[in-house]
Amino acid sequence: MLLELKLLSVPSACYTEVWLKNNHWSVLALAERKRKYELIMALSPVSTEAEATVIVDSVADVITSSGGEVTGREEWGVKRLAYLVNNFQEGSYYKADISMDSSNVKELDRTLNANQDVLVHLISKV
Repeated sequence: MLLELKLLSVPSACYTEVWLKNNHWSVLALAERKRKYELIMALSPVSTEAEATVIVDSVADVITSSGGEVTGREEWGVKRLAYLVNNFQEGSYYKADISMDSSNVKELDRTLNANQDVLVHLISKV
């Protein structure tokens, strides 16, 4: 459907002007489009199951408060880490499928880095 892409120089947001087959120009806002991500995080193994649930729910609250949504959750259980993290050899792994604006991913990354109970995390675009 798309024949030609032409970038506009708009400093405040990321927009793309698209030439459609029906000979019309259309402006699409790329920054406001939700993208799908996969969040994998390893929590401290000394935290109880109830504490881990509270941590995972607080991460889900951060995602929903920034306009995103959690579409799926999985608990992978306790697995061995590849290297020592905060003197832990194991971590309780959790996976969440999320969709959110790409501009809010950095804020989620900062929140997870600041959380003491999250040993390591990975946010990847699906």
